[in-house]
Amino acid sequence: MEILFKDIRYGFRSLLRRPGFTVIAVVTLALGIGVNTAIFSVVNAVLLRPLPYHEPDRLVTFRSNQSAPDLADVEAQSRSFSKSGGLVAQPLDYTAGSEPIQFQTGLVSGGFFETLGVKAERGRVITPDDDKAGSYVAVLSHTLWQRQFGGDQQIVGKTIPLSGNVYTIIAVMPPGFGAPGDNTEAWVPVHAANPVAANFRGVHFLRAYGRLAAGVSLGQARSEMQLIDRNLAAQYPADDKNRNTVLIPLHERIVGQSRQSLLVLFAAVSLVLLIACANFANLLLARAAEREREFVIRAALGAGRWRLIRQLLTESVLVALAGGVIAVLLAIWATGLLVTLKPEDLPRLQEIGVDARVLAFTFGISLLTGMIFGLLPAWAASRSGVSEALKEGGRSATAGGARQRLRSTFVVVELAIALILLVGAGLLIKTFWKLRAVEPGFNSDRLLTMRVELPEARYKEVAKQTRFRTQALSAVNTLPEVQFLCRWFTKLHQYPMAGCGRKIWHLAIGNW
Repeated sequence: MEILFKDIRYGFRSLLRRPGFTVIAVVTLALGIGVNTAIFSVVNAVLLRPLPYHEPDRLVTFRSNQSAPDLADVEAQSRSFSKSGGLVAQPLDYTAGSEPIQFQTGLVSGGFFETLGVKAERGRVITPDDDKAGSYVAVLSHTLWQRQFGGDQQIVGKTIPLSGNVYTIIAVMPPGFGAPGDNTEAWVPVHAANPVAANFRGVHFLRAYGRLAAGVSLGQARSEMQLIDRNLAAQYPADDKNRNTVLIPLHERIVGQSRQSLLVLFAAVSLVLLIACANFANLLLARAAEREREFVIRAALGAGRWRLIRQLLTESVLVALAGGVIAVLLAIWATGLLVTLKPEDLPRLQEIGVDARVLAFTFGISLLTGMIFGLLPAWAASRSGVSEALKEGGRSATAGGARQRLRSTFVVVELAIALILLVGAGLLIKTFWKLRAVEPGFNSDRLLTMRVELPEARYKEVAKQTRFRTQALSAVNTLPEVQFLCRWFTKLHQYPMAGCGRKIWHLAIGNW
């Protein structure tokens, strides 16, 4: 251990005597390791970290949406699920302030929170007893509680107006909790917020989840679900004749579409790290050539080959660890920037960050980089004997033949990897350019879109909904500079307007 401390002290002094080499080597590795660490933090949060629920491996999701009555029948008939629940995202208007604000709200069935196996930080979660018409209770996310209500310690039991109804706050969820793959910040019972849709079997609007019972495999649950589908199709042919429920592990459903792209991106930035490592190895070889006289003198004084290799390895590891420290700072900045940009197709965005696993990855990759890419230059620098080194050094001021061949190898590898990255980048740019040139099938110039949500409390009746839309269309169509188009959010040819789960209508305005 004493010898190791001596090597470290000598390594520090040696690196400080050559600040130019040290800075370039550290920055080179910091860039390569930093980019890898940033991308690994995304891979870790999205693909590797378990979902933040109780026993997440037992959670499955239904590929097709379910109606509230169908979901209740599934829970009653199934023996494969210990609990099941559903959710649909619907913004609700908060009108207690000076201006109305929309909360990203989840309308949930009574078993939603029990299915995920989560408990409230304050109060209690929504239960099946709450999921009924007239039960106006609400659960807040920790973020909404802090942002909108200032972390009020007495928030449980207070009331808030949401889209014309008054809800009693019964719980605040722990920090970081959110609906799977969603950005909901409050939750209310679906039967209270939208009783018409919740009681209509023909409206399949709930994103459903199930928790496998102990000892039940996914295959068994899928077989049982096929039987339940046939039973419901026979019992309710008008609404469920085409049922074909597919069960998917929840983790796979959330990250499945991004898995391949993230792994490809991680492989690409790993090639960037290899380029940085090749540059680092070349720097070490050049530095070893400058120190050839030093190695000859140390060998003449009795230093063995392993002793020289160990000293050079110690210095390369010190440089790599210094690069790793800077890489962590770079990764923290890069991941923070990524979260700020909020890419829409990236799941679990709120969970991305630099944690203990990411730090261990950075430390490990820095240590391996210093050892692996420092070993070859150290081995080449200590290969020649004293007499050979003196003769070789006398003939030329350049590095010896062995070191020159090794440096050439690193250059060839670096160029090959750079060429792969260049070709890949060119193909990606070409694909992006072609996608931009694809015609959408309509003229998008001078076209705006908007959507209007009708509050459930004021527009429960179909007549009121129809009257509002008719008046709005008539008023806008009187403007000569506007052409107006309306599209309903529901399938009007299948369901009456009273069955529209969200009462949203989309508007397109052009030619103003």
